Amino acid sequence: MGVSLKGIGENIKGRAINAALGAVNKSISNKLNSLLGDKLGGKQKGSPLAKLYKDKNYEDLVFPLDLDDEHFMIIKVMERVRDNAFSKGTLNVVRNVVLPIPSNLTSAYTPQYQNENLGAFGAATAGDLNSSDVSAGLAAAADMIRQGAGGAADAVKNKDTDAALSLGAAAGPALAAGAAAKVGGVLAGGLVAGGTSGGVIAGASKRLGLAVNPHQAVVFQGLDFRSHSFTYKFIAKSQKESIALDKIVNGLKYHMLPSYTAGKFGFKYPDEFEIEFSELHRPWLYEIGTCVLKNLSINYNGEGTPLFFEQTGAPVSVEFTMEFQETKLQTRDNFDKGSLRK
Repeated sequence: MGVSLKGIGENIKGRAINAALGAVNKSISNKLNSLLGDKLGGKQKGSPLAKLYKDKNYEDLVFPLDLDDEHFMIIKVMERVRDNAFSKGTLNVVRNVVLPIPSNLTSAYTPQYQNENLGAFGAATAGDLNSSDVSAGLAAAADMIRQGAGGAADAVKNKDTDAALSLGAAAGPALAAGAAAKVGGVLAGGLVAGGTSGGVIAGASKRLGLAVNPHQAVVFQGLDFRSHSFTYKFIAKSQKESIALDKIVNGLKYHMLPSYTAGKFGFKYPDEFEIEFSELHRPWLYEIGTCVLKNLSINYNGEGTPLFFEQTGAPVSVEFTMEFQETKLQTRDNFDKGSLRK
């Protein structure tokens, strides 16, 4: 009898624990739904955001179903509504997808730079080279090659035709450049030197052991649009979660793809996305601008082997990666200057 009572007691205790856990999960779910309602303006009649969020066309999606109310990320699906074909339109929220904050959180900023050979005139334009530098350089080069020209004359007298050809070819363009620099100034000399054959100049450089300074510089080219990649591996613990996971994957597919318009003459742009972290983490993370979803890759065998629910045939483990790209460039104007000052 004692054993039987013990078994009954353990059974009752187990039921009590399960009931308590169920109540906790229910309260978390309700709290999250309440938070979403407040956050997105659904319960704030006076909020300026209320108009944007109250008339969503699609069901909000949450995974996992017992997601807590602090460590989450909201992916807002935004539909651009235009008054006419030439209007920029406004973005309205049509659906919210709420997921845990992913383990891979990286934010990259990639200004573009190019190494350029400015040349003498480019360096002068940039203020790195003045007129006296250019004039002195041309005159020095001309003087050096004049010496080579004298050697060419001697080589002719001595019937050394190879030496005469080499020294004479090297002296020709440089002598012209030097003479023009002395007669017409820096600009004329530079133009004559710049107009000579690149092969001749290279040959003269090799002969004399003198290389022209290309005046290299690092030139700013622009910015790349930021990209954000999030990877999730979800395991459905029940048929209900399996359905919720399927809705999220199919919903992302739907909203990232275009639709035909004007018959099949063109495409209507896909929906856009705005991503926000929960208020607990947002001050310590980074802001994400309006995005497009460029890539969605899905692995329906997240465990590396086919694993499906026996009753429904739905996959148990699904792994997917979303790659978003912002539609506006990030500049220093996007930052709060106050947070950067001492």
